[in-house]
Amino acid sequence: MRENIESDRKQQADDLGLTQTELAFYNILLAEVGGSETPSQEFQMQIKDVVQSLVSMLDEATQIVGFFEKWMSKGVLNEILSVSLLRTSMNL
Repeated sequence: MRENIESDRKQQADDLGLTQTELAFYNILLAEVGGSETPSQEFQMQIKDVVQSLVSMLDEATQIVGFFEKWMSKGVLNEILSVSLLRTSMNL
C-alpha cells in the first residue's frame, strides 16, 4: 500500500511537471486556497508558478546555510570573529 502511495505521488508530480517537494507545497496551497470546488486550469497554473518560485527561494536559502558550514569547518568564521573582536577592543 505504501508503495502505491509513493508511486501515485511521483506520478502526480510528473504529470504536473513538479518535483516531489514542489508537489507537497502545491497540494497544501491548493487545499488552502482552492476550497471545495475544483479550481480552473489557469488557477492551478498560477499555484504551480508560485510553488516553484517558493521552493526555488527555499532551496537558495538552504544553500546559504551550507555555505557557512563549509567555511566554519575551515576556520574562516573564527578568523572573522577574532578580527571583529580585535576591532571592538580597539574601538575601531
